[in-house]
Amino acid sequence: MRRRSFIQAVAGGLTLSMLGEGNALSPEPGKVLSLDQPFDGGILHERCGAPVLAVGTDPDGRKFLTIRVSGTAPADRPVTIECPRGEKVPARRNGREFFAEVKLTEKVSTIKASVASGGGEETASARVLWVKNPCKRFRFQIDDNVFFLRDIHRENYKDIFECFYLDGLRKLHRKYGALIVLNCFYSTPEKDFDLSMMSDKYKKQWNDNADWLRLAFHSLNEFPNEPYFDAPPEQLAADFDLVNEHLARFAGDALTPPAIIHWGMVRPDAYQVFADRGVKTLIGGFYEKYPRIDYRLPGSVCRYLVDNFGWYHFDCGIVFQQGDAYCGNKVKLADTFTKLSAKMTHENQSEVLNLTTHEQYTWPFYKNYIPDHLERLDAALRIAVEHGYQPSWFHDDFCEARA
Repeated sequence: MRRRSFIQAVAGGLTLSMLGEGNALSPEPGKVLSLDQPFDGGILHERCGAPVLAVGTDPDGRKFLTIRVSGTAPADRPVTIECPRGEKVPARRNGREFFAEVKLTEKVSTIKASVASGGGEETASARVLWVKNPCKRFRFQIDDNVFFLRDIHRENYKDIFECFYLDGLRKLHRKYGALIVLNCFYSTPEKDFDLSMMSDKYKKQWNDNADWLRLAFHSLNEFPNEPYFDAPPEQLAADFDLVNEHLARFAGDALTPPAIIHWGMVRPDAYQVFADRGVKTLIGGFYEKYPRIDYRLPGSVCRYLVDNFGWYHFDCGIVFQQGDAYCGNKVKLADTFTKLSAKMTHENQSEVLNLTTHEQYTWPFYKNYIPDHLERLDAALRIAVEHGYQPSWFHDDFCEARA
């Protein structure tokens, strides 16, 4: 669906359930069995909510996670649950509902339910990924970067931190330990500068600061919106590689895979482009309103991500996560704690704070300039640190989900 059609649809009351697939685990036509929990591809940890019940240790000292398995089937037919280790247990029944408790011991587990149907057996299964050692962390990225590179180019600074924007970010790193990713365009909106013009004379300085400051692909330009909505994978790959080529040329070790692209909308057959280039996590905005930043995932997955920790795409090995903990250009300074508190107290999403903003609001020449933009970011990072969150990269081991 193109942008104009989508806006018209929203105006007419179209919802996510109508835009994507239905509940991926609901019975297909002619089927009688539905496995509702756990959700296929769901990412679990010991402090998240349903379907997690408890964490424990077996006699051999191995940690395990107990989860609730539930669904629906005809009330007069017994349901069997096949556990990850292969043992089979009968599910308890309450009318059409069935449920059981299952222990997980491995990072990746498959749970299968089965019921007699039409002289044979009908089955439904779900795969889950268990993050065994969770830790409260915050991750920080800034989108739409290119003006600071033009500034460095034009002013021919001796030191990249003579640019007030980078100097401001360095102060945030020194105060809060923030690890910062700058998602970059190839060219400015005016196209009066592009990455091919950027000198490599600062490469050593980028390398020296790559332990906290990194650059990533975002798009070729700020315009048009949704540049990859219908783009073939080959176009995304070519743009990705062009930007990466120049970032590596002048910034060396500061190059990193992105955790979001401009507008976050791509064809599903383009996911592998990300995976092939080291992307392990993609952050989005999985809403029932426009603008959606959902990578055109099925409607059932988008609805799941609204209230859950994350979803793992088993085919390409990428974790998708909700990324709306905080956006600096949208949240006024006085509202910062209220915005972050909603995420820090969320049962299923409090483990990770994904913080973001957009570069252009920092610059006085920008038409929507926000004078206290850097002050807003300072407040968000301070609140995260004060509440026990540790700095993290988007693709570190915490969200490493390759089976």
